[in-house]
Amino acid sequence: MREYDKTLHLNPLSIRQRTYAELLAGGTLSKAEAARQAGYSPRSARTSALKNDRNPGVIALIEDYSNEYAAAAEVTRAEIITALKKEATHGDSASSRVRALELLGKTLSMFTDRTEIEQRPSFADELEALQPQIRQAIEDQNQSGISQVREWKGLRKPEEFDEE
Repeated sequence: MREYDKTLHLNPLSIRQRTYAELLAGGTLSKAEAARQAGYSPRSARTSALKNDRNPGVIALIEDYSNEYAAAAEVTRAEIITALKKEATHGDSASSRVRALELLGKTLSMFTDRTEIEQRPSFADELEALQPQIRQAIEDQNQSGISQVREWKGLRKPEEFDEE
């Protein structure tokens, strides 16, 4: 485990917090499981993980460990690609060579899974699309309502005054 720089933070991190940061940065454990393995009580592991995730010192240490692991993973990635190339060309069986080529293609992001997503319009989308028609219907209703009120009250339209 590497040395923690206590000068950066007001409250130095405990051994459990440093272990939690290292385990979590590894990327294979959940937050609660990292807390359990770091020595926190199994009953309070989720709560301890939440507290650690809000601690600036723990956050900084997780980021440092993650950067180190990312740098180390690039070397591992290159080694894997080299091994897959070797297996693809000199494998014992045809199936191992095909599988190596498949994994090599996936590693190099040559294959993409395509998923067709059908988007159904929501009620809000349908309502928004109907807004112009709704406005027109309201306007038509208002216009016909005004003429009906005039008829009921015996009023005439202004243009009817011009005819007399």
